[in-house]
Amino acid sequence: MECKSCGASEEEKRLQACPTCRKPVCTDCLYTVQGKGFCSAGCGMWFFHGESDDEEDFEESSEHD
Repeated sequence: MECKSCGASEEEKRLQACPTCRKPVCTDCLYTVQGKGFCSAGCGMWFFHGESDDEEDFEESSEHD
C-alpha cells in the first residue's frame, strides 16, 4: 500500500485510510479539517458538508498531484 499523494510505502511512513474515500495517505500528507485527517481538501469538505451541488468541484479538489 502506498500514500496516494507522495507514493511513500508502509515501510517508509505511517499510512492511514482517508475516512471519505478510503485511499491510503501518510501522516505527512494529511489534510486536516476540524481535527480529522483526509487525503485532500475535497474529501474533508465532502465528509463534513455532504454532497456538492457541482460534482466537478469535488472531483477537481480531491485530485492531489
